[in-house]
Amino acid sequence: MYILYLVLSTIALITGYKLYNKFVNPISVFFLVWNLCFLLFQLNLIRYNQFELKSWIVIILVSFVYFLGCLIGWMLTLHKSSVKVEHEIQLNNNGIREDLKKIIIFFTLISTISIVPKLLRTIKIYGINLIASSNQVYGDSIRHLTDTDSAFNLESFIFIAIIFSGIYLYRYGLTWFIDGCILLMLCAQLSSGSRGALFVEICLLVGTIILSRKHNRRSISGDKAQDKVTHKSYIVLVILLIIFILIITFLRGQDTIALPYADDKLYHFGKYSQLIYSIDYYFTSPLATLNEFIKAPVHNLWGAATFRPFYLVFNQFGWVHYNVDFINEYLFYSPVAANVLSFIGELIFDFGYVGLIVVTFLLGLIFSASYSKYKVEYSITWNIIMVLCFTLTTLSFFAWFLRPAYLWITLIFGLPIGIFLDKKWLNQNTYRH
Repeated sequence: MYILYLVLSTIALITGYKLYNKFVNPISVFFLVWNLCFLLFQLNLIRYNQFELKSWIVIILVSFVYFLGCLIGWMLTLHKSSVKVEHEIQLNNNGIREDLKKIIIFFTLISTISIVPKLLRTIKIYGINLIASSNQVYGDSIRHLTDTDSAFNLESFIFIAIIFSGIYLYRYGLTWFIDGCILLMLCAQLSSGSRGALFVEICLLVGTIILSRKHNRRSISGDKAQDKVTHKSYIVLVILLIIFILIITFLRGQDTIALPYADDKLYHFGKYSQLIYSIDYYFTSPLATLNEFIKAPVHNLWGAATFRPFYLVFNQFGWVHYNVDFINEYLFYSPVAANVLSFIGELIFDFGYVGLIVVTFLLGLIFSASYSKYKVEYSITWNIIMVLCFTLTTLSFFAWFLRPAYLWITLIFGLPIGIFLDKKWLNQNTYRH
């Protein structure tokens, strides 16, 4: 079955390149991520239970449906763009640049109201070196021993600042207020010890850059040498963020004495065995847990994961009384105990198999359509939708990231801002030839 999945992936990757004329596209993002997970799974660094035929069928079917959604999304937008964009005008327009700057600063300041006090409380409990204490901070936060917010909160507005920072970063390069936004983002994660939100923020930050055509970017500053420096700064930024995640990952594993169900060859890496185990576990355990979940699936409330933030609000107002964290009460043994089910498991949990197919199809369709529209129009609206889909797809191997509130907040507040900016500059003929 693994060979069959490789064949499907190869066909999809070739088709994606032919359709979009770019190797990194909505189709390749999905299949490259899932193939990386399966490749690590096949290395057997962790001795998981054997993958069931039913699990293979579900994953192959879901992958095909996503592929089909991308194809239809591409066909629906083929030669149907209503606006022709003069990209160089849009990039060099100072009005757009100032608007983006104001939005980033505003939402960064809003999130500061929540992040800074939370950071100070965390420092008071664990000391100034939160990186060294990340394991304990994370453990206490998931056991609700520290102050954690589970519904909509001001801290989540940093994600809006991040997605607009990614747009600004691609168009105009790094600047002081983006540095401040990223620094605040790291402070927020230090106060929780979590990595999941940080992965989301990295996807939101670099999604525009990764998916945009390099040759369409032209020259932002008019100075090719300066543009090369800007391009290198992207690489340095991403490397630094990855190093930060690796440090957190390494420190999070220091309290673990044994490597549960690790293969003997993993121990040959000595003191780095825990880090390698953690990285492998992060990418492979969702597959192994999904395999166990498909054997004996559980269901609770319709849309409990997808619409969790809204149910939490309803609970707070007393309109309903639902346990939307029902899935966290279950552990699936692969034989490693875990409850991370990838987006497939969470959508089955929410909507059953029919809902899984429908949502997967829509994700592929919307990602592909927004990507195709953005390539022609370069509008901020399509950019936001494209990057949100990129984030959901890139992290689909791990979880369905509509469960936390922050992407909903980014969608609810970020999308209207994008529509407003597009209409504003379209009315001023910024986008027209």
